[in-house]
Amino acid sequence: RRVTNITYDALLRQAAPKSGKIVLVDIDEPSLARFHQWPWPRFLLAELTRRLHGAGARVVAFDIVFAESDRTSPARLQELMHEHFKIDIDLSSIPPAAADFDRIFADALAGGRTVLGCYLHQTDQIVTNDNWPSDPSYRGYFLTSTHSRNPVSINTTLFQATNITVSIPLLNRSAGNSAFFNVVPDFDTIIRSSPLVWSLGPKRIYPSLALEAVRMYLEVPQLRIVFDEDGISSLKLRDRIIPTDAAGRLVINYRTTNRAQKDEQEAAGFISFPSLSAADVITGAFDPAAVRDKIVFVGTSVVGLRDIRATPFSRFFAGVEINATIADNILAGDMLRNPAWARHADIALIFITGMFLTFMIHRGKSWISFLVITLLILATIQTSLFLLKHYYFVFVPSWVIVSASLIYVILTVIKFWQEEWQKRWVRNLFGSMVSPE
Repeated sequence: RRVTNITYDALLRQAAPKSGKIVLVDIDEPSLARFHQWPWPRFLLAELTRRLHGAGARVVAFDIVFAESDRTSPARLQELMHEHFKIDIDLSSIPPAAADFDRIFADALAGGRTVLGCYLHQTDQIVTNDNWPSDPSYRGYFLTSTHSRNPVSINTTLFQATNITVSIPLLNRSAGNSAFFNVVPDFDTIIRSSPLVWSLGPKRIYPSLALEAVRMYLEVPQLRIVFDEDGISSLKLRDRIIPTDAAGRLVINYRTTNRAQKDEQEAAGFISFPSLSAADVITGAFDPAAVRDKIVFVGTSVVGLRDIRATPFSRFFAGVEINATIADNILAGDMLRNPAWARHADIALIFITGMFLTFMIHRGKSWISFLVITLLILATIQTSLFLLKHYYFVFVPSWVIVSASLIYVILTVIKFWQEEWQKRWVRNLFGSMVSPE
């Protein structure tokens, strides 16, 4: 598995061009220096949202969950001062519209297409509970269909959650929808694929932040989940087919970095997509053309805020960039495909390669066999690169290369041993009749 992952990561660095429809707004170090520590008062986020909508952004997606009320709101401060210090603050001089920062942010969210992040609490068990008071504003935009006479229950194949953390109801109702920003790393903590749908109980399916942003961008009213006896086979946004594995995971086609030669420890900011500083957006010091007709993901690259992940490109990859990459894959139509039958194809190819090498090594000369195995390994690598670049098909050649190398070494050793045994046999046979020399 480790060799396979290393090989896959090397192949993936031959990345495809971007769709040009994704922009990131970075809550970066200069933004924190300008507006102080996080979390900010939500009237700042309201101003950021209004600026983006006013500049023509089609969708604004927050890779953030606002699970609590803004404690800096005058109305909230009034409650806290009375609760803890028994002091009553007079807010009569503050206009009602300015007393609640959450209300200001909610009004800004309702001014355009927005989606807020949520967090799903994962479990390995099948969840049967369907009572989720923590998200009364759930909006389901899913249809299901099957290509099999004996389909499995779709909720048994999806990732399962025991609970959900969403933004406060006021913000949740004003935004278009809640979508999860969870990602699921491989056993080596590197994120190579990510679920697009997640189940919360038997009747609630949530989209990923990337999938929901694309659905809103394309103005698709409902998303279709196609499944069969093995699980999910694909997702459909109108005529756009999104290939997934049985659990609804998309293999991520990461984009070329613009800091490939830079020391990762010194990396700052986002890697893969154009970005704007949140401070520049809030103050209006940005070009509106940069976000016009784009999906804008709002997140952070600051390591101190802990939204840093490991990917095949970098150990310091902002979590919002993963969702942005998935959205870009769907829009560009270059989603990677790694179907279940690919493993069986690997086994068949290993068997065919082994039979061919056995014949070559048994019948041919050693230098010819070495040349053949070298050419075979090079052809396998080139084939995998060709399939990845032109057909977005994931064929990781590590199993074939390792097995071919082992077969070559073992059979060459066996052939050498057989020849040595034959020489000894001939020497012993004639040694009794002629001089050994």
